[in-house]
Amino acid sequence: MLFCQTMNSAFSAGTCWPIHAIGKKVFGERVGLASAWLWVFLPYAVLFPLEWTWDQSLAALMLALIVCATLNLRESTSALHWSGYGLLWGFTALVNPTACILLPFMLAWLMIRRRQAARPSAGLVMRTVFMFLLVLLPWTIRNYYAVDGLVFVKSNFGLELWLGNNPAVKETIRGTFIP
Repeated sequence: MLFCQTMNSAFSAGTCWPIHAIGKKVFGERVGLASAWLWVFLPYAVLFPLEWTWDQSLAALMLALIVCATLNLRESTSALHWSGYGLLWGFTALVNPTACILLPFMLAWLMIRRRQAARPSAGLVMRTVFMFLLVLLPWTIRNYYAVDGLVFVKSNFGLELWLGNNPAVKETIRGTFIP
Protein backbone atom coordinates (compact mmCIF):
# COMPACT_ATOMS: atom_id res chain seq x y z
CA MET A 1 0.00 0.00 0.00
CA LEU A 2 2.83 2.39 0.84
CA PHE A 3 4.45 1.73 -2.54
CA CYS A 4 1.19 2.46 -4.37
CA GLN A 5 0.64 5.71 -2.48
CA THR A 6 4.25 6.72 -3.13
CA MET A 7 3.79 6.07 -6.85
CA ASN A 8 0.52 8.01 -6.85
CA SER A 9 2.26 10.93 -5.16
CA ALA A 10 5.13 10.76 -7.67
CA PHE A 11 2.69 10.77 -10.60
CA SER A 12 0.85 13.74 -9.11
CA ALA A 13 4.11 15.62 -8.51
CA GLY A 14 5.32 14.77 -12.02
CA THR A 15 2.20 16.37 -13.48
CA CYS A 16 3.70 19.79 -12.61
CA TRP A 17 6.18 19.63 -15.51
CA PRO A 18 3.71 19.15 -18.36
CA ILE A 19 1.36 21.69 -16.77
CA HIS A 20 4.22 24.19 -16.70
CA ALA A 21 5.11 23.39 -20.32
CA ILE A 22 1.51 23.80 -21.47
CA GLY A 23 1.07 27.12 -19.66
CA LYS A 24 4.41 28.39 -20.94
CA LYS A 25 3.69 27.39 -24.55
CA VAL A 26 0.18 28.81 -24.63
CA PHE A 27 0.34 31.85 -22.33
CA GLY A 28 3.99 32.51 -21.39
CA GLU A 29 6.47 31.70 -18.65
CA ARG A 30 4.66 33.46 -15.79
CA VAL A 31 1.39 31.64 -16.42
CA GLY A 32 3.26 28.35 -16.79
CA LEU A 33 4.95 28.81 -13.42
CA ALA A 34 1.73 29.94 -11.76
CA SER A 35 -0.13 26.93 -13.16
CA ALA A 36 2.51 24.50 -11.95
CA TRP A 37 2.54 26.04 -8.47
CA LEU A 38 -1.26 25.97 -8.41
CA TRP A 39 -1.09 22.22 -9.09
CA VAL A 40 1.45 21.81 -6.27
CA PHE A 41 -0.97 23.24 -3.73
CA LEU A 42 -4.23 21.98 -5.24
CA PRO A 43 -5.89 19.93 -2.48
CA TYR A 44 -7.03 17.23 -4.90
CA ALA A 45 -3.50 16.80 -6.26
CA VAL A 46 -2.18 16.42 -2.72
CA LEU A 47 -4.92 14.37 -1.02
CA PHE A 48 -6.11 11.99 -3.76
CA PRO A 49 -2.78 10.20 -4.17
CA LEU A 50 -2.72 9.47 -0.45
CA GLU A 51 -6.35 8.62 0.17
CA TRP A 52 -7.44 6.85 -3.02
CA THR A 53 -5.28 4.15 -4.57
CA TRP A 54 -6.60 4.19 -8.12
CA ASP A 55 -5.56 5.59 -11.48
CA GLN A 56 -6.40 9.29 -10.99
CA SER A 57 -2.84 10.53 -10.49
CA LEU A 58 -1.43 8.57 -13.42
CA ALA A 59 -4.39 9.49 -15.63
CA ALA A 60 -3.91 13.20 -14.81
CA LEU A 61 -0.21 12.90 -15.67
CA MET A 62 -0.97 11.10 -18.93
CA LEU A 63 -3.58 13.68 -19.99
CA ALA A 64 -1.20 16.53 -19.22
CA LEU A 65 1.50 14.78 -21.26
CA ILE A 66 -0.93 14.27 -24.13
CA VAL A 67 -1.93 17.94 -24.21
CA CYS A 68 1.74 18.96 -24.06
CA ALA A 69 2.63 16.50 -26.84
CA THR A 70 -0.29 17.70 -28.95
CA LEU A 71 0.88 21.28 -28.72
CA ASN A 72 4.43 20.28 -29.65
CA LEU A 73 3.36 17.97 -32.46
CA ARG A 74 1.64 20.56 -34.62
CA GLU A 75 5.02 21.68 -36.04
CA SER A 76 6.63 18.24 -36.24
CA THR A 77 7.03 16.28 -39.45
CA SER A 78 8.96 13.47 -37.77
CA ALA A 79 7.34 10.07 -38.19
CA LEU A 80 9.03 9.05 -34.94
CA HIS A 81 7.28 11.84 -33.00
CA TRP A 82 3.89 10.90 -34.44
CA SER A 83 4.51 7.22 -33.67
CA GLY A 84 5.40 8.15 -30.09
CA TYR A 85 2.19 10.15 -29.89
CA GLY A 86 0.22 7.04 -30.86
CA LEU A 87 2.11 4.99 -28.26
CA LEU A 88 1.36 7.64 -25.64
CA TRP A 89 -2.33 7.49 -26.50
CA GLY A 90 -2.26 3.68 -26.38
CA PHE A 91 -0.65 3.62 -22.94
CA THR A 92 -3.14 6.23 -21.74
CA ALA A 93 -6.01 4.06 -23.00
CA LEU A 94 -4.64 1.17 -20.96
CA VAL A 95 -4.46 3.39 -17.88
CA ASN A 96 -7.91 4.95 -18.26
CA PRO A 97 -9.97 4.29 -21.40
CA THR A 98 -12.25 7.26 -20.81
CA ALA A 99 -9.43 9.51 -22.02
CA CYS A 100 -9.86 8.01 -25.50
CA ILE A 101 -12.83 10.27 -26.12
CA LEU A 102 -10.36 13.12 -26.59
CA LEU A 103 -8.27 11.37 -29.27
CA PRO A 104 -10.46 12.23 -32.30
CA PHE A 105 -10.73 15.85 -31.17
CA MET A 106 -6.99 16.22 -30.62
CA LEU A 107 -6.22 14.64 -33.98
CA ALA A 108 -8.81 16.84 -35.71
CA TRP A 109 -7.30 19.93 -34.07
CA LEU A 110 -3.83 18.87 -35.21
CA MET A 111 -5.03 18.30 -38.76
CA ILE A 112 -6.76 21.69 -38.88
CA ARG A 113 -3.72 23.52 -37.50
CA ARG A 114 -1.38 21.71 -39.88
CA ARG A 115 -3.66 22.40 -42.85
CA GLN A 116 -3.60 26.11 -41.98
CA ALA A 117 0.21 25.96 -42.02
CA ALA A 118 0.17 24.01 -45.33
CA ARG A 119 1.80 20.94 -43.76
CA PRO A 120 0.72 17.43 -44.76
CA SER A 121 -0.80 15.41 -41.95
CA ALA A 122 -2.97 12.53 -43.24
CA GLY A 123 -0.15 9.98 -43.29
CA LEU A 124 1.16 11.08 -39.92
CA VAL A 125 -2.31 10.88 -38.36
CA MET A 126 -2.77 7.39 -39.81
CA ARG A 127 0.58 6.42 -38.28
CA THR A 128 -0.62 7.69 -34.90
CA VAL A 129 -3.87 5.73 -35.12
CA PHE A 130 -1.99 2.60 -36.20
CA MET A 131 0.40 2.81 -33.24
CA PHE A 132 -2.54 3.46 -30.90
CA LEU A 133 -4.33 0.33 -32.13
CA LEU A 134 -1.11 -1.68 -32.04
CA VAL A 135 -0.72 -0.95 -28.32
CA LEU A 136 -4.32 -2.03 -27.63
CA LEU A 137 -4.20 -5.17 -29.78
CA PRO A 138 -2.60 -7.58 -27.25
CA TRP A 139 -5.06 -6.65 -24.52
CA THR A 140 -8.01 -6.90 -26.91
CA ILE A 141 -6.89 -10.38 -28.00
CA ARG A 142 -6.50 -11.38 -24.36
CA ASN A 143 -9.99 -10.12 -23.57
CA TYR A 144 -11.45 -11.97 -26.55
CA TYR A 145 -10.20 -15.32 -25.21
CA ALA A 146 -10.57 -14.58 -21.48
CA VAL A 147 -14.13 -13.22 -21.51
CA ASP A 148 -15.39 -14.81 -24.73
CA GLY A 149 -16.06 -11.59 -26.60
CA LEU A 150 -14.73 -8.28 -27.78
CA VAL A 151 -14.25 -6.13 -24.70
CA PHE A 152 -12.49 -2.80 -25.06
CA VAL A 153 -9.50 -2.52 -22.72
CA LYS A 154 -11.24 -2.38 -19.32
CA SER A 155 -14.38 -1.04 -17.82
CA ASN A 156 -15.79 -0.81 -14.38
CA PHE A 157 -18.73 1.27 -15.59
CA GLY A 158 -21.28 -1.41 -14.72
CA LEU A 159 -19.96 -1.76 -11.18
CA GLU A 160 -19.79 2.00 -10.67
CA LEU A 161 -23.33 2.42 -12.02
CA TRP A 162 -24.62 -0.31 -9.74
CA LEU A 163 -22.80 1.04 -6.67
CA GLY A 164 -23.98 4.59 -7.27
CA ASN A 165 -27.62 3.76 -7.94
CA ASN A 166 -28.37 0.80 -5.70
CA PRO A 167 -30.09 1.88 -2.48
CA ALA A 168 -28.86 -1.30 -0.74
CA VAL A 169 -25.23 -0.11 -1.05
CA LYS A 170 -24.51 2.04 1.99
CA GLU A 171 -20.77 2.39 1.57
CA THR A 172 -18.82 2.19 -1.69
CA ILE A 173 -15.28 2.54 -0.37
CA ARG A 174 -14.25 -0.67 1.31
CA GLY A 175 -12.49 -3.93 0.53
CA THR A 176 -15.58 -5.85 -0.62
CA PHE A 177 -18.62 -4.78 -2.57
CA ILE A 178 -21.21 -6.77 -0.62
CA PRO A 179 -24.20 -4.53 0.23
